[in-house]
Amino acid sequence: MNTSENNLDLFPTASIPKFQESETLYSWCGRFHQLSCNTSERNTSRQLFKHPSAGFRPDFPTPVGHIHSKSKGHFESLEEFITNRTMFGFYRPFLPLTRANALATAIESGTYQHVNQQLGLPASLPELSNLLKACATCLEEDFTNFSFSWWRMRNQWPSTLVCIQHQQPLIYVRSQFRHDTLKDWILPCRIQSSEFWQDFSVSETMIYRMSEITNWGHAIGSESNIFLDTTKLRYCYLLKAKERGFVAMDGSVKLINFRNAFLEWIGNCVQLPTLNFAKQIQDSNAGFIGQLIRQYPGIRHPLKHILMIAFLFSEPHDFFELYEYVSSIYNLEGDRQLRKKLKNIQDTLVNLVSNENRSVNSAAAELGVSVTQAIKLLKKTQTPYQKRPRILGSEKEMDLSKALFAGEDRARICQKLNIRKSFIKDYLAANPILKSEWEKKHKIKLIQRYREKFLNILKANPGMPVKKLKGIRGNGVQWLQRHDKKWLENNLPNLKNQH
Repeated sequence: MNTSENNLDLFPTASIPKFQESETLYSWCGRFHQLSCNTSERNTSRQLFKHPSAGFRPDFPTPVGHIHSKSKGHFESLEEFITNRTMFGFYRPFLPLTRANALATAIESGTYQHVNQQLGLPASLPELSNLLKACATCLEEDFTNFSFSWWRMRNQWPSTLVCIQHQQPLIYVRSQFRHDTLKDWILPCRIQSSEFWQDFSVSETMIYRMSEITNWGHAIGSESNIFLDTTKLRYCYLLKAKERGFVAMDGSVKLINFRNAFLEWIGNCVQLPTLNFAKQIQDSNAGFIGQLIRQYPGIRHPLKHILMIAFLFSEPHDFFELYEYVSSIYNLEGDRQLRKKLKNIQDTLVNLVSNENRSVNSAAAELGVSVTQAIKLLKKTQTPYQKRPRILGSEKEMDLSKALFAGEDRARICQKLNIRKSFIKDYLAANPILKSEWEKKHKIKLIQRYREKFLNILKANPGMPVKKLKGIRGNGVQWLQRHDKKWLENNLPNLKNQH
């Protein structure tokens, strides 16, 4: 083991181990205890933290100021020590700057209760950062190279589900060996100790999703100077949800659609210990999704934000770019302008109908929404709109009936009488005699049209082989073969020889 030549004044009989790559303070304390030859771990915890069990928390052994001040430069700066050796680096990006500073102070000189107060999270979720995890390949490499292993900080982040280096799922310490009783330190065992480790059966699809979530957690946690505001994050989620079709024209969220899409995206990953809470989105309030997109007060666990971001965004650049855009609007104009952006389809619809005197059909078509949706919104906003006049029992119905009886093309009838295609379809279905007459006469008209067009092609291309005639765009040969074969063979004698 690598150790320093100098000993801490606090522990005059101990060799001081160096921190291994990405090692947690909790892990270092466990290794220090082994080297110190203390008979009681509680005594070691008291030496390090002035408390008999304060050092046994994997996420926040506190207070760290005592041990750091006595190190005489053996460790990195206090700020780096708190960020790199405790779970502070995971929580910090999702806390306001003042709250993050208060949390750092609590870690430095407070108790675990003070830390939890500054986190401001439900009592159950902080336990996510106390699940001890490791990569099986890293373990084997450590024991081969050093004869021991250690807990790596970023593997303990709740959002880390796979090893960044080896891209394989992490394994968990079984619950009976964990810190629940807060009586000792637990250090990694060899992978062969199957009673110690618990792994989960995962599919290729799950590994892909787990890697995606892991990468997002690392991408955000690597931004040392970012403090993500809850309100701004909410508008980022809403604007992206609108882009994905999860926001209605009035700015409200289509919560069921949103929830179902998320469940499909996350799949069986909800069975993993750190993601088990995501199952709650199936309740009436959509669990954490409802918490993040509605204006609920309070701070939410970073893992909830990371899941939402991973679901809605494809690349970190897209997320940070939108967050910067939302921040610029929010800082200058507050959230009123952001609310307008969520409802801009509604405002545009009202403007088209009220100020530009557009029909509901025309306005809805331009905005890419259904007429039913548009009418519902106009009624909700009490916006007057011009209703389509009734057709049945009117002169327009008489004109429609005459046109259909004459076998006219339905698209032309729609254009001439300003009638929807769906109305004509329903009208014919309700009048089977008229439908039969229209089909018969319309076919005659089609045959005449195709014959005329084909004869013009023949006239323009005398002596051309049939094969080449078929290559002329709009020749109609195939249609005539199906519907007017005898006439075609009479006017194109060579056709029989080609089949």
